[in-house]
Amino acid sequence: MAAARGVVVAGDLSTEGILRVHGESRFRGKVNADGHLSVRNEDAWIMHTDDGQISVQGDLRVHGAFRSDS
Repeated sequence: MAAARGVVVAGDLSTEGILRVHGESRFRGKVNADGHLSVRNEDAWIMHTDDGQISVQGDLRVHGAFRSDS
């Protein structure tokens, strides 16, 4: 599927494979990834989840509670 201007989904959006978004993305509400999730800019990844770990390249800002068990 390709959309030249935009896509609005009023309910759930599910993909059976890879969902690639080129350009700016905005999510309101929850984003659930039942696998890997990568956030990239044009050159490199900014955030990547893999096997229960989260890697952040650059600054990390948390608004609200933060807990570390290490």
